[in-house]
Amino acid sequence: MGTNTGVMRRERGFGVVDLLVATGILAGFVLVTAFNLSRPPTLHPGALALQSALVEGRSLAMTFGQISDVAGGVGFAGLDGATVTVTRDPADPQHGSVISVWRSRPRTSGDPLTADPGFPPQRVPVTFTSSTAGAEPFSILISSSGYASIQGRYPTALPPPNSLATDPGCHEDGESISVVDAAHSETHRLECREGVYDASVSGS
Repeated sequence: MGTNTGVMRRERGFGVVDLLVATGILAGFVLVTAFNLSRPPTLHPGALALQSALVEGRSLAMTFGQISDVAGGVGFAGLDGATVTVTRDPADPQHGSVISVWRSRPRTSGDPLTADPGFPPQRVPVTFTSSTAGAEPFSILISSSGYASIQGRYPTALPPPNSLATDPGCHEDGESISVVDAAHSETHRLECREGVYDASVSGS
């Protein structure tokens, strides 16, 4: 009986070394988990470039956009909002794009669109596709209230011509814009009411 009891006591024993090892493993697990949770998600550079262009365009539109009376009726004169164009890069049309910000939206009765000096054209090694406007070229038009709408197959040349008589509109549920490169693709939402392209949240 004595021998058996001794064996049982040794089997049940838990030494200080064991406790230290277990504590170290647990602490390491906690540290790795905390580090992974604290790291920001990896964001696609092309999506971030488009997001930055929309931020600049929205700020520009709400600062300088204006609607004036023309010939006794309501019309567009001078600057009216802003335009963000997404076109194929002439140097690499299969894999590259150019994102530009323009003062005003295209209106047949408005002034010509001029480049925003605060946001030089961004060349990115990716291609973009809109859920409704399709592949490039397409443009995101931002009103003076910050509302965004999207127009496919425009512009066909730069600077964008004043060739749109009406606002193309945007779906109430927003749009999806995908960014694709040789490695992978991401899809993010363009919220029309806010004129915001959220590159930090992927969608379908």
